[in-house]
Amino acid sequence: MNQSLSRLARLERDVLDDSVALASILRQVLIMGAHASSASLRTWAQQELKGYSDAAGEVPEYRKVLAQLKADVLAGSGHFKGQEISPRDLPEIVEGVGNEVTITWGVHEIQATAGSREGEHIRLAGANMAQVARLMTHDQRERQGNRALAVTSVYWSVSTATPGRHPRPDTYTAH
Repeated sequence: MNQSLSRLARLERDVLDDSVALASILRQVLIMGAHASSASLRTWAQQELKGYSDAAGEVPEYRKVLAQLKADVLAGSGHFKGQEISPRDLPEIVEGVGNEVTITWGVHEIQATAGSREGEHIRLAGANMAQVARLMTHDQRERQGNRALAVTSVYWSVSTATPGRHPRPDTYTAH
């Protein structure tokens, strides 16, 4: 009992200490879950540490963030980077791409990525975003009659300071 109490006191101390890495705290939770025979606590801590392998499965709501959909476009001699677009700008064939991104990475990868661009935005692209760019190029060429137009990339721009999520009807998962 005394050892469990000291583990709990250590965890509480570390949670309140900004200098303690989140991964370290999650490893403590993992151990406490084992001692408490809590499979759900162990599973949660493990997924937070290593990432969620099945984004279509149960990923906590706090891992879903709002993100601006953007595109980089070549039009003649002009190169336009970071053009804000709406999911409605995408060809009709593209489904499920919206302004919400599910972050499935482990905490170490999240912290490393966010820390490398503190106060800025990071670019996230799903597995099929190159195909979305090709479809968008074809669609925009047909609509505008401009054969020199090319969408070179479509991605989400996520603030490293994103405070959380707000419910949105249009969602997509980044892997």
